[in-house]
Amino acid sequence: MCASLKSSVASDVEFENNFNDGRILLLVLFLGFVLIIAGIALFVVAALVKGGSGSSGFGAVILIGPFPLIVGAGSDVSWLMLLVVVLCILNVVLFLLARRKKAAPA
Repeated sequence: MCASLKSSVASDVEFENNFNDGRILLLVLFLGFVLIIAGIALFVVAALVKGGSGSSGFGAVILIGPFPLIVGAGSDVSWLMLLVVVLCILNVVLFLLARRKKAAPA
């Protein structure tokens, strides 16, 4: 009786931990969408305020895993490439650190 109760409590605790991880995942996903929408709104407001004056250019970054695909034209594309390279290196380092921490408690 006592062993089955301990087993039941352990499975309940494990379920609760997994449930909390799922909530955090959904929260991070939601915050990502909010940041994307806020960034688009910021670009629209900046384009409306700045108007047609100044130089124009465009740039896009598509991350497939740690590998970036960079497309752009204009004077600021070199800064965009440098930023993406730094972010990709940071992404790989953080991934490896998180993987090591997860694998350490055996």
